[in-house]
Amino acid sequence: KYEHYFPEATLRFKQMDYQGVTAPVMVELRGATQEELQPFADSIKAFMLRMPELQWVHSDGDNFVTSVDLKLDPEETMRLGINRSMMSLYVAGSFNGQNIASVWEGDRSVPVRLYNSAVSDSMTYDIFGNQIVPTLMPGVSVPLRQVAQVKPQITPEQYARRAGEASFAISSDLKYGESHPVAMKKIEKYVDENIRPELPADVQVRYGGLSAVNGDVIPEIFLAFICAVAVLFVFLLFHFKKATLAVLTVVLSTLCFFGAFFGLWVFGLDFGLTSVLGLISLVGIIVRNGIIMFEYAEELRFQHGVPVRDAALEAGKRRMRPIFLTSCTTALGVLPMIISADALWLPMGVVICFGTLLSVLLIVFMMPVSYWQMFKNSKVVSPAVEVH
Repeated sequence: KYEHYFPEATLRFKQMDYQGVTAPVMVELRGATQEELQPFADSIKAFMLRMPELQWVHSDGDNFVTSVDLKLDPEETMRLGINRSMMSLYVAGSFNGQNIASVWEGDRSVPVRLYNSAVSDSMTYDIFGNQIVPTLMPGVSVPLRQVAQVKPQITPEQYARRAGEASFAISSDLKYGESHPVAMKKIEKYVDENIRPELPADVQVRYGGLSAVNGDVIPEIFLAFICAVAVLFVFLLFHFKKATLAVLTVVLSTLCFFGAFFGLWVFGLDFGLTSVLGLISLVGIIVRNGIIMFEYAEELRFQHGVPVRDAALEAGKRRMRPIFLTSCTTALGVLPMIISADALWLPMGVVICFGTLLSVLLIVFMMPVSYWQMFKNSKVVSPAVEVH
């Protein structure tokens, strides 16, 4: 309602999403001047303005300012000893003011500037041309119009450059609850079908915002997840003293992914950093359930001489209740994260809650069957007998 309420300003209402980017959606055009990129950028911006998922759509070329174009007369400037650098410094000092001192208010420095009395808001281009500029000839000053042609013009407020080359960026925010991947797929499809065929060969289209950040972070997150699973595998190998059981436990722990991604789909959430943290915690929980079940099955086989099938069946029945209770308490423990609907912790709570609850049935049925099939060809182990 209030975004365009004030004629001299545009209000930006931004959801605090804990993302380290200025704008989550950004399309960059590079490889040409801003004037050449402007038509393509306007087309992309018009499409983004029609998308219901986006708000505060803007670009580098939205704002314009009035300016003056000075074309120096080469003959006059050479005769009077005036060059472009000298003219720029003098004009900037005359019309923008010069710092002549600083006044300190505590720890804050307040600059004191000297302005030309002829400069005012009602200044015309004729007055600008009558501005006296010095020359290298002693005691000689001439009007600005004598050494330069003054032309009014309207120019962009900024000329953006990124990575040392001219660029044009179109950015926007996401409305609350909207998915970033869904919005980017629509934009990428439009760009591929309508913009890329018309672009010059040297112009590149790049996607910034969350797309660029995720491209840098996802490999690191994936490596961290692999390292966490590797640590769990080492502990399982040390505990069971069997590589087959360690591998089986780690593989079956991935069953929780079905519930985790189902929960993210139900809530319409994107897979982010806190979702990965939730998956790592979830794998640890499922691994603990595997230890509870397989340890009891191993005890039945090697201490009581129970066949593999019966040991797996009995372990599934006896360990069903503790696995169910621990899974339920874990799911209830993250309910405050879900109820608070915090943008940072909601994905983690959803992953843990749905992952533990929906994986209980899979774990209770799949783990005993997998254990039986893994060791069904093993020999029957006689119970240990103590000799006194």
